[in-house]
Amino acid sequence: MFRLNVPHSCKNYASTFSFCFGRVNLKCFYSTQSQQAEEEHFSPQFQPIIGLELHAQIASKTKLFSGSSSAHNASVESNCHVSIFDSAIPGTLPRLNSSCIHKSLLAAVLLNCHVADFCRFDRKHYLYPDLPLGYQITQKASPIAKNGYFNFYVNSTEEDDLVYYQKSVGIEQIQLEMDSGKSIRHGNLDLIDLNRAGIALIEIVTAPDFCNTNEVICFVEQLKMALSHNGICLGQFHEGNLRVDANVSVSKNGEKGSKVELKNLSGIGHMYSALTNEIKRQLGMVKNGELIEEETRAVDEQGRTFSARSKGSELDYRFIPEPNIPPLKIEPKMLKKAKKSILLDFPYLSFIEKYKFPPNFAMEILSCKKLENLIQIYLDSGPPKNIFCSFERLRIGLPFYSRTKHSSFKN
Repeated sequence: MFRLNVPHSCKNYASTFSFCFGRVNLKCFYSTQSQQAEEEHFSPQFQPIIGLELHAQIASKTKLFSGSSSAHNASVESNCHVSIFDSAIPGTLPRLNSSCIHKSLLAAVLLNCHVADFCRFDRKHYLYPDLPLGYQITQKASPIAKNGYFNFYVNSTEEDDLVYYQKSVGIEQIQLEMDSGKSIRHGNLDLIDLNRAGIALIEIVTAPDFCNTNEVICFVEQLKMALSHNGICLGQFHEGNLRVDANVSVSKNGEKGSKVELKNLSGIGHMYSALTNEIKRQLGMVKNGELIEEETRAVDEQGRTFSARSKGSELDYRFIPEPNIPPLKIEPKMLKKAKKSILLDFPYLSFIEKYKFPPNFAMEILSCKKLENLIQIYLDSGPPKNIFCSFERLRIGLPFYSRTKHSSFKN
C-alpha cells in the first residue's frame, strides 16, 4: 500500500490517492503503445517521416463570416444556428469576425511564426452536400502566418523511461478558413446539419519533422494544451474542435519515399492506431521491394487504413481570390496586442522543467483537476529535493489506476 503524504490543507483529497499495485506487473501500463509497436516493427535501416495538418476550431462565440452562434455540439438542435450566408442564399455577403483574426494571431505568436503584413482569402471549389456555397473560403496563396516552430517534450523510447528529450518541429504556415457542415447517416438517409458550417478554423501545417508515432502523440497533446491554455481552441476531439490529417512516408535511409495522406484522425488513440498501422503497412511493402503509391487513405474506427483515392485522381480545387473580402492588412497594433495577450506559462512545462517529471506523467496529472491541485499544493508547500522520488510509485501506478474499475478517480 502506498499513501501520498500531503499538507493538512488538502487532507480531504488524501484518501482518493491510496494505491495497491506491484511495480513489475504495472510497468507495461506505463510504456506507451506506440513505443511497444515501434520496438516490434521499426528497423534503423528504414525511416518513417511524418508531417501533420491540424484543423483547430477557433473558440469564438460567432462564426467566421456571419453572426450565427458557433455552438454545434450534440446538445444543440440541428440547423438552429444557420444564417442566410451559412446556407448560401444568393446575394448574401461575408462579414469578417475580428475576434477570429485576433485568435489566429495568438496562434501565430504561440508558434513563433512570421506574421504577414497582408493576407488574402481564396475560394477552394469542390462539391459536397455539407458545403452549400460550393466552395470553402480559405487562405492558399497568402496565409496569415508562416515559417514558425514549436518546441515540445518527447517521452523516451529507451528502457529507462525517466529519460526524455526536447524537440522542435517546423510550422510551415497557419491559415484561417471556414469549416463545412456535418453529414449524418440516419438509417437509409443522409442528413445535413449546417450548425458547423462557417465556424472559424485555423489550419496548422507542420514540416515533415516527426520520426515516429511517439513524437506525433507528444506534439499533438502538448500543442492542444497550449492552444486551450490561451483560449484559442477548446481542443476537444470528441466535439470535433480539433481534427488531424497526417502525411506518412516510409523509405530506406537516404531515399525519398512516397507520401500517403491519412484523413480525419479524430483522437489520440485513433491517431496512434492509424499511424502505427500505416507505418507497419508501408514498412512491409518497402522490405518486400513493392512500390508505395502516393494516395489519400481513409481510416476506420479501429485505425485501419484503406485507399480513398490516388493522387492521380486528386480534385482540381480551382483556387481563385475571394472577390467579396478585400486583402486584410495586419496592423502593428494588432500583432502587439496578440504578443501582450499570449500565455506561455503552460502548466505542463512547470512539471517537466522545474520538477523533472516525464512528459507523459505531467500530461496525465493535468488530465485530472483534483490530482493537479493536490500535487501543486504539495509542491508549493516546499517539498524535499528528492520530490520526484516521492511520486515515483504514483507515476507508475497512475496510468493503471485511471484505466481500471476505479473510474471515479478522474471524476
